[in-house]
Amino acid sequence: AVPAIGALALAIPIGRRLSWAYAVFIVTNLVPPLLLGGVMSTGRFTATLFPLFIWLGLKTRSATPSIALGFAMLQSLAAALFYTWRPLF
Repeated sequence: AVPAIGALALAIPIGRRLSWAYAVFIVTNLVPPLLLGGVMSTGRFTATLFPLFIWLGLKTRSATPSIALGFAMLQSLAAALFYTWRPLF
């Protein structure tokens, strides 16, 4: 649910900064799967929403290393759990 909430919350800043067409693109790609299937695969749906990554790239340069470090730490944790045969969830 976290990726879906984050993507839907970023639709308004993306609409203001980039274009409202990108915000509509995000909403139309997330709302139908949420209504029909729930939040089971929302991470997979949000991974293909390129306006989110464009907006993240346009953010201030000072936040980029912190965000990259946070993702790297989570990826390392997921890899360590996977390679030691421990459940991720």
